[in-house]
Amino acid sequence: MILSSIAIGIAAVVTGVVTAPTAFVATVGMLGFGALGIGAGSWAAKFMASYGGKVAAGSACATLQSIGAAGLSAAAKAIVGFFGAVAAGVAARLLHK
Repeated sequence: MILSSIAIGIAAVVTGVVTAPTAFVATVGMLGFGALGIGAGSWAAKFMASYGGKVAAGSACATLQSIGAAGLSAAAKAIVGFFGAVAAGVAARLLHK
């Protein structure tokens, strides 16, 4: 039983590390941030409009657009993967009692 719990935990953590960066980029894309710019009528367009036409470099809107257009850097993939692993490990622990 202990070995089974360890195997489930390891599988969950590996799954979180692998899938979280891809899922994050896909979610950013679904919000309307993409390679061709911000999609008309999307949530991203509304978010951009909230800046009053002055989106500063480094702002949340600019960062999300960069992710939507180019994906995550290696460092960002590591950070998102870490949090994905933590979330998956916690979920596995809670669901496998």
